[in-house]
Amino acid sequence: MAERTGRNTEIKEILYFKKPAGRSNTNKMLHFISEKIEGLNVRHVMIAWSSGYTLKKFLEATKDLKLEFDITTVTNPKGGTIGGMSVSVDDETRKELEGKGIKVFY
Repeated sequence: MAERTGRNTEIKEILYFKKPAGRSNTNKMLHFISEKIEGLNVRHVMIAWSSGYTLKKFLEATKDLKLEFDITTVTNPKGGTIGGMSVSVDDETRKELEGKGIKVFY
């Protein structure tokens, strides 16, 4: 939580990871921010994703906060693959997200 220490100063916590650990770090980060996001008055969120996991987990982690977010998600080029696996948002998913007010950029 941000703590005001004067007219123009704040103290804030920062979470650092010792090494990349994929979804494990994502889950830790989402737990961390879900406790902080309301106090920091965050309203604009940008999420990078390839599988959709991070966005889905963010929506789950913040659903009970009753906050309105302006969410933008950025993904790999349309139709992108890595090792034969899709790493982009398909048209159906994009339309579903846009229907919820989430902006999707490739």
